[in-house]
Amino acid sequence: MASPLAAVFSGVALDTKIDTASIDGKVTLGLAVDVTRGDLGSRVQVRYVVSTGHVQVLRNDSVIADFAASELSPDSNSSLALFMRGDVKVLGQSLGLPEETLELHVPSIGGVPLSYTRFGTYAKITANIIVNNSKIDPLAAFVFGQSTPNGSMPHTGSATYTSDLFGAVVVPNGTNTKFYTLGDGSGSATFGVNFGTGAINTMINLDTDGGGNFGTLNGTGMVLSGGPAFNGALTGAGTGIFTGAFFGPTSPAEMGYVFEAKGSNWITYGNVFGTKNAPPPPPP
Repeated sequence: MASPLAAVFSGVALDTKIDTASIDGKVTLGLAVDVTRGDLGSRVQVRYVVSTGHVQVLRNDSVIADFAASELSPDSNSSLALFMRGDVKVLGQSLGLPEETLELHVPSIGGVPLSYTRFGTYAKITANIIVNNSKIDPLAAFVFGQSTPNGSMPHTGSATYTSDLFGAVVVPNGTNTKFYTLGDGSGSATFGVNFGTGAINTMINLDTDGGGNFGTLNGTGMVLSGGPAFNGALTGAGTGIFTGAFFGPTSPAEMGYVFEAKGSNWITYGNVFGTKNAPPPPPP
């Protein structure tokens, strides 16, 4: 198996802060949401310190999470570096959740890994005797990689990206709070862009693994200032935001964004990623 960290950080700068597009903040089990959108390069960074083997998540240049390579979960693989710590307990009852989780992914479309796009999520859960005051703080979802240079962004034409997603839908309910996953066949996403006008359109279907379908989110947004970054708003089954970028050293061959939305009794967050050209079938 290839080293998870080598695979995740392949092609990007090491031993330095890597800019991301991000959504971060906090969420309580009472469904209070306080998150901030960070467009590419404005808020959250990730760093792989090769000399020590540590992976760090930074917010406004300050380290908010630091994990050693020795803390890699045995569930890590060639496309996932997974770190977990602790056990969340509320009123003495375990929720079966780690206190801290960092996931760094090499996303795939149709079983074929993307070349330039990477994403991650970091969550720290703090329990409170008042169950609904228990919170995920920080909660960060971010996308990074080899972003497309400004001069390589087209200004005419349009493109549709074959897309997929990874994320979660959270239904707060005290010690019975549920986390339902998106990805690996659960849920779906679409993404299109008009490079001439800068208009973005996207869709997220929240058909989770084990929790049922929470509906569809429809997104509209804009490419920012002719560069690789974009952002927008989500409406439909819930309301929320997204921010992301185009990736590829010579053209916007791939894209990735992070999202957050709130419904009537749930929240969702995660990543959508895609490739402009349909990937070839995976090797047998």
